[in-house]
Amino acid sequence: METSLSTRLLICYHIYFCDKLLGGIWVETLRDVTFRLAPVRRYGAERMVAGIRAANLLAGVRGAPPADRAAIATCLQRLSQLAIELPEVTELDINPLIVGPVGSGATVVDARILL
Repeated sequence: METSLSTRLLICYHIYFCDKLLGGIWVETLRDVTFRLAPVRRYGAERMVAGIRAANLLAGVRGAPPADRAAIATCLQRLSQLAIELPEVTELDINPLIVGPVGSGATVVDARILL
C-alpha cells in the first residue's frame, strides 16, 4: 500500500546561505537540519526556524538586516498543509527560498513536486 508524503515523510528545514558560505555540502556535512512530522503548526514551525545552528544568521550579522523569520515559519506551515491535503504528492523540494528583511516576506525561487 502506498502512503502519502504527509504520513511517511518528515518536514525538513535547513538554511541555505550562499552569501554566507553555508549551504549545499556544508548543510549536509554539518547536518544542520531540523525535522517535524506533518502537519506543522505555528509553534512547531517557529521552533524549526530557531532550531538550527545557523539560526543566529537570521538575526542579522555584519550590518545585514534581520531576516523575516515569520515568513519562513509560514512557508513551513503551508508546505506541511500541502502535504496533508495532497496525498498524491510523494516528494516536494523548495530550493531556494529567498527570505527578505523582517516584514518583506519570502519567495520560492524553484520547486520540484513529484506525484
